[in-house]
Amino acid sequence: MKEKIVIHGPGYYLLTLSGTRKHAIFNSVFDYQYGEDALARLQRAKVVGFCMAPEQLMLLVYCEQDWPDIVDQLQAMFRQHNEQCWRHSRPVISDTCHSVHIDTMQYLSKALLQIHQYPVHQRWVIDAALYPWSSDRFYRTDDNAPGWLNPSAVLNQLCKTHHHQALRYEAAMASPLTVVFDLKYGNHSDLVALSQRSLSDYHQRGYQLAITAETTAKNTPLKHDDIDSHGLQILEYSDQDSIANPLNSVKTSAFTLEQLSDLLDDALNLVAHQFETPIEQWKTNQHRRQYNRLMPIVVWLLHKIDIPTAILASSIDESDDRIKFWLRSIEQQHPQKLLLKILGQWQSQYQEKSKPELTTDLPTDVSSITPKTSLRRSKRKKSTKAPSSPTPLEPAASSDATTAITQTSSQSSS
Repeated sequence: MKEKIVIHGPGYYLLTLSGTRKHAIFNSVFDYQYGEDALARLQRAKVVGFCMAPEQLMLLVYCEQDWPDIVDQLQAMFRQHNEQCWRHSRPVISDTCHSVHIDTMQYLSKALLQIHQYPVHQRWVIDAALYPWSSDRFYRTDDNAPGWLNPSAVLNQLCKTHHHQALRYEAAMASPLTVVFDLKYGNHSDLVALSQRSLSDYHQRGYQLAITAETTAKNTPLKHDDIDSHGLQILEYSDQDSIANPLNSVKTSAFTLEQLSDLLDDALNLVAHQFETPIEQWKTNQHRRQYNRLMPIVVWLLHKIDIPTAILASSIDESDDRIKFWLRSIEQQHPQKLLLKILGQWQSQYQEKSKPELTTDLPTDVSSITPKTSLRRSKRKKSTKAPSSPTPLEPAASSDATTAITQTSSQSSS
């Protein structure tokens, strides 16, 4: 199966969350009730629909920032709930989360109908209206939805009118589904999304703009005192050969394989320390959610010291398009304040390592060498010009010297 690109940023998403180590998320009626309470307390999100199963939670939600923020909130709330019930703190929701981006209201309504029909397809009930742990019951009655649920986003598209929306929804649920989508990977060939080809064209245009901007920056000689928008100093190109191939420049990206490996390890350790997460839990794409959340920061830090995207892609075994997508969407995934904090730490750490070491080689200009004899003479001259004043402990010696000088002068005059 071709690996698809996961989309980040604000918008509608279908999130499928599962339990850790294939354990159940909901074990009793109280867990289901707490699940609805947790959805009601989500911040920076608006729930459109949901379906709770023992081993998974399917959530159709609008994210104001990005979908990993929603997953983090649910993980924290279910962990706290498990600790209160069983006096034992353990993760309930797994880090592996399938997020499908939905770009049109038409796909949004079809995805909602499919997740509401999930209990029927699993043969738990004969009718979706009989399953109590989904948002289906809120769509079947007018003006009965809680404040944290937003059914109007789908009903306006599904019913095409504001009158008798509940009856029209029941008619849509009674009719069989004509198309069944893959709710974990979507229907798109390149992106994890339920969308048309225009979304891929939009991202391809973004890739081309990124490639054009990067090519323009590489072909333009920079000055040594140029500063980028984040306060990081931009290194200059040494000659025309380095402009054509940045790897030939000593001051841009002329790093050896060992240096690139050390820089990658430093960036990984910095991000792991900042988020207090062991590197083994997100270094590889096996831990998909943490990997797509933290690895873009590592790539962004390495890109800030002018390492080309092609080298970054080969260093972490990713495609060049995904690296450019990460760099373009990094500010949507994480707050700017956090990025500036990490960038400041990375800048100071990189500058300390890039300081020139002290060498024992003699200078090539002989005229700049000062002989030791001249230094000694200059010290002697300074000592004669500025005699030291007598200390308070030497009054007797100075008086004897004055008496001897007086006697000598009187003898010479006689």
